[in-house]
Amino acid sequence: MNSDIRQIDLPSLADTYSESAISLTLGLGFNFKLTDKVSLFTEGRGGIGTPESFKVIYTPMKLGLSFQEE
Repeated sequence: MNSDIRQIDLPSLADTYSESAISLTLGLGFNFKLTDKVSLFTEGRGGIGTPESFKVIYTPMKLGLSFQEE
């Protein structure tokens, strides 16, 4: 089977779309100590933006363990 990379139609950077808008982002995080060396952490952010045609709301969350050396 032969393939030719020139046959693939990839979008160019000139085809990208961007729009600017006013937005607001807030965040909050907690760190819970499980032992002297291990902690559980959680972080959350919330954001809202208002481009011309619609409203964008996003809420990325993180949850993990952190380890400390002595």
